[in-house]
Amino acid sequence: MPSGNWRVIAFTYHSPALAEKKAHQINQRWPDLHAALFAPKASRGYYLIALGPRMDREEAIRLQQTARRRGLPRDTYIQNYDE
Repeated sequence: MPSGNWRVIAFTYHSPALAEKKAHQINQRWPDLHAALFAPKASRGYYLIALGPRMDREEAIRLQQTARRRGLPRDTYIQNYDE
């Protein structure tokens, strides 16, 4: 399966501490989603909660759908990051 740079983004924060706290909360409830803080190099001043590892587009869509079914925000989205 080809690798990719797609990520599933569930939340955005201006504070890394708040982002880490949210990632921890998600991992406590759904450890298989593997939530982690992600700060794109070009995006200073905000921090994203990414679910899962980097993946190809199809994998990202499947994880996005899983996250939404479990009650994460409906605006959880996928995006390709070339970093």
